[in-house]
Amino acid sequence: MVKVSKFFFFVIVVVIIFYSLSPLVMNVIYSFVPGPDVPSELRLPEKFTLENYKTTLFYFAPWFPMLNTFVIAISTGFIVLLLAIPAAYAFSRNPSKSFNGLFFFILIIRMFPLVLLLIPIYFLLKSLHLIDTYFGLILSYLPFNVPLAIWLLKGFFDGVPREIEEAATIDGASVYCIVRKIMFPLISEGAMAVFFIVFIYCSFDMICAITLTRTSVPTLVVKIAGLASGMGAPRFGKISSMITISLLPFICIYILVNKYMAKGFTLNIKG
Repeated sequence: MVKVSKFFFFVIVVVIIFYSLSPLVMNVIYSFVPGPDVPSELRLPEKFTLENYKTTLFYFAPWFPMLNTFVIAISTGFIVLLLAIPAAYAFSRNPSKSFNGLFFFILIIRMFPLVLLLIPIYFLLKSLHLIDTYFGLILSYLPFNVPLAIWLLKGFFDGVPREIEEAATIDGASVYCIVRKIMFPLISEGAMAVFFIVFIYCSFDMICAITLTRTSVPTLVVKIAGLASGMGAPRFGKISSMITISLLPFICIYILVNKYMAKGFTLNIKG
């Protein structure tokens, strides 16, 4: 009976993996299809070509949008951690009703649909002349990522025993010193996991990027969307090659930080 249950579990896992990876696999296959044609059936095309990649690399030039994406995502990640770490520590170490009420209010902001706040954010940034700028797009991401980061980091701080802080306080350490030299090193892997979540969110966001950027700081998502809508008849091979090239840096980054993310999200269990 145990072997049968393990077999069915294995089959379910394989089906989920296949279902999750099939769009990526088909995208890679389409990137080698010549011309605008796409196989009408789920099968390998008869011809393969590298012409789509040559056109993407030397004509559509994804490097500038890729640079914009990394600048915006990395900057947002650092700012989010800078704001969320002190707030999460305060909520973790002050479990009073007033702090719990404020914590709940911050989480409510994260629950609002993005499109509901997008129009006010647009007019605010327009009045500040921040449309189509790095800083404007970074500001638009903060209201949605800071509450999430506070919630996750609070859980990491909750997993750290209070006795460590008490010992440091007896030795004369200030709150700033405790957070910077003691608490942050203990939750650094969790902070890296939160940073990566924010990084991925900002990198693949489409609503804010298309609404708040135009030509000066287009991200990869904006570039791909423009490529799909500005070519007349859709050329799926070139669009697929652009998507494939765009995903490669993120896959490499995920491979590098995967072990840190796994350790980060097990901090609460260890605590």
